[in-house]
Amino acid sequence: MENNSNRALGRHLITLSETKEIPEKSRAYLAAGRAIRRSGDVVRTGESAKKLFPGLVGPSLSTAIDAFLTVRRRDTPELLSLMQLVGVGPVEAERLYDSGYTMANIDRAPMTREQEIGRRHREDFRLSIPRHVSLEIYNYIVGRLGLTRNECVLVGGFRRGNQTGNNINIAVFSRNVSTQGIVDLLRGGGRRRLRLLDVITLGPQSTRLVVSWDGDGPARQVDIRIYPNRFYGLAHATGPKELNILQRVEARENGMKVNEYGRTQR
Repeated sequence: MENNSNRALGRHLITLSETKEIPEKSRAYLAAGRAIRRSGDVVRTGESAKKLFPGLVGPSLSTAIDAFLTVRRRDTPELLSLMQLVGVGPVEAERLYDSGYTMANIDRAPMTREQEIGRRHREDFRLSIPRHVSLEIYNYIVGRLGLTRNECVLVGGFRRGNQTGNNINIAVFSRNVSTQGIVDLLRGGGRRRLRLLDVITLGPQSTRLVVSWDGDGPARQVDIRIYPNRFYGLAHATGPKELNILQRVEARENGMKVNEYGRTQR
């Protein structure tokens, strides 16, 4: 259990390293995350981390560690259940929990439009999506968009070989489609096979949809992201996550910027 806590903290710091614009800070978070993840000494507070890793953990990292561990200590079943709602992360779940809301009375909680959609379909979203259903929905979307299977790839848990999942992730590598165009095509596709129930988010590069399959089947969450560069997009969509972070850190050290859109000079 304690090793699991260290691994979770280490992964969190490695993820944070990607957000640091200053290369020295990015490397510091990455190094601390790796050391903590491998350590047999349990990190219980930011102060204890400073003592366990004197050359790696300073004031900034100590504060980040305390913030993470504070949320971890609140990992009650009620809090974890709230985090299963769409649009509710650890901070928002803690806010709702502190305001007296659990899944038993969540219908009374004030929520954003995104969270409201998640609340409306929460029972269906708890259902696992069989692998063959993910494939059927993907094939339908590929056909509606008029793309090849090289231009539209099923990623996420399906690509990793999972037999079931809670959502469907699709990566699109084509400059001939837009997120609004995707929504319009699926909305006009008729009700016989796939119905577009809700649009949770709609941005220039990605959209999160709620669909039902085969008439009035359960609501399924579908995440579609458009990547302008196939090489970097596929690396981002398929992982592993640590490799993506390492590539970005090394790019920063060499005056470059690498992300899912490609590589550019800083």
